Amino acid sequence: MTPRPEQPVQPGEPARPVPAASPVPEAPASDSTGPDAGPAADAGPEEHRAEASEPPRPERIRPAPPAGHPPPPPAGGHPDDIPPRAQPWEEWPEALAWRRLAPEFSAVILIGTAITWVVVAAAATVATVIWLEPVWLAGVLPAVALAAAFRMVIRWRWSKSWRWVERDRDVVVKHGRFFRKLTIVPYGRIQFVDLEAGPIDRIFGLTGLKIHTAASGETAEMPGLAPADAAALRDRLAEKAAEVREGL
Repeated sequence: MTPRPEQPVQPGEPARPVPAASPVPEAPASDSTGPDAGPAADAGPEEHRAEASEPPRPERIRPAPPAGHPPPPPAGGHPDDIPPRAQPWEEWPEALAWRRLAPEFSAVILIGTAITWVVVAAAATVATVIWLEPVWLAGVLPAVALAAAFRMVIRWRWSKSWRWVERDRDVVVKHGRFFRKLTIVPYGRIQFVDLEAGPIDRIFGLTGLKIHTAASGETAEMPGLAPADAAALRDRLAEKAAEVREGL
């Protein structure tokens, strides 16, 4: 605001008062703690430049798990949510029509096991009478009978565990409860096939089949087959093995 020029004062005239300049209103200070104050109100120009020049951070990509390992649990998930691993004894890429052995095979196994433990009990009795007192038989024979019963249960479960199946390029055999065994025999590795049957097998009308492969001493067997099924399987395996060898 431009000040007015002072007028000269005439002699004998009182001095005129000079009006005071009106005060200029000041701008209200911004309250940084108010509800409308944002983070940019407190930031200086250097901080604004730093935020503008900072590049965006890339998203962290989790690497894929290696082949054969289960995927990691999802974010916030529980470790129990991970699907269990597929067991090679039960899971296959395609559905397999597993075939069982003849039901009489379990009876053959139980009879053979019982005969073995009768011989063991007789030997234990003779040894106890000769080297110990006969009174020891009261403890030896029950122990032998208990061990024989346990062994017969194990052998019975083992006889029920056999499975086999024919596929386009191989034959698969698996068995075992505590100690499992899986055998895959490609048709091109088959050298010859045997049929065999013991005295107890012949009583129950069963035949065993044994596959000999190119590897020395390696065989795959399928006991407890009906004679007609064993003969037909032997012919099919020999025919497929010859076809594969001719194709090679």
